[in-house]
Amino acid sequence: MTKYGENVKQSKTDKRYDDWFLRTVDSALIRFQTKQFSTSEALLAACGYVQTITFNQRFAAMRKDARELGRSDTTIEFDTFHGGYVEITKYLVNERRYHHSTFAHLWPMAFVGIDFEGSKNSEPTEFKANNLHVHAIWCVHPDVKDRFDTFVGATDLKERFMSYGPCDAVEFKPYEKPKSGSHTYGIKAHTKTLWTPSSVEDMRIYPHPKYAGRKIGWRNEGKQADLGDLRQLQIAVRVQTTEEQAARMPKRRRKLKV
Repeated sequence: MTKYGENVKQSKTDKRYDDWFLRTVDSALIRFQTKQFSTSEALLAACGYVQTITFNQRFAAMRKDARELGRSDTTIEFDTFHGGYVEITKYLVNERRYHHSTFAHLWPMAFVGIDFEGSKNSEPTEFKANNLHVHAIWCVHPDVKDRFDTFVGATDLKERFMSYGPCDAVEFKPYEKPKSGSHTYGIKAHTKTLWTPSSVEDMRIYPHPKYAGRKIGWRNEGKQADLGDLRQLQIAVRVQTTEEQAARMPKRRRKLKV
C-alpha cells in the first residue's frame, strides 16, 4: 500500500475520481460511434442526465439489520434500477433483439451509486446508512436522445420503475457540471464509503464492457484496477479525519481509586 504523509486532502481523492469518471465517459464516446462530440465534457453537456430514485422506507429496517450483520444489502435499489435501465434500452433501440451486440452502440452508459441520508454534510458509515436511494448519471447516444426524453417525461415513469421495486419517486434532470467539486457529485456518496469493504457493491456501471451476448450486464466498479490507489487515498483521509476528531475531544481527568 502506498503511504501518504500528513494532511491528505479530500480534494485529492475528488480529483482522482473525477479523472477516472471522464476516462470512463470517453469509452462511451468511442462506443457511440458518433462524430458530433469530440470530448466527454461536450457529450455530458448535451446528452447527460442525472437520475434519482427514492424508496418506500418500510424496507429501511430490513436493510439496516443486514448491514449490522456485515452484509451490504442494496439488492432492492439495484434491481429497481436494472429493470428500468433494460426497459429504457428496449425503448431506445426499438428492436426485440435490443440485447444483441449489433445495437450495443445505442445502449446508454450509466453510473449508478447508492447514496445515504445526510451524505452532503457528513460521512456515511456502514452501520448508520439511513434512507438508501439511487443516484445515476446517464450518457445517451445523440441519435436516440429525443426518444429518451419522451420516455423519461412520460406520466407513468414511476409506475414503470415500480414494477421492478418499491420506489416512491423517479426523477431525471439534465446533467449540469457543478460549479465546484467533482463531476460525479450525483454519486458522491460512493467516494465517501470507498474505505469500507462492501463499497465495491455500492457502485455499478452500465453496460459491462465485456458483453457476453446474452443480456446487458454491469460491472462493480470498486474492484477495477483503473481506480489506482484511490482506495488507499480514501483510507488515508478517513484515518486522518478520525485522528483530528479525537484530538479535538476534551481530555477528561480520571479519578484513581485508592
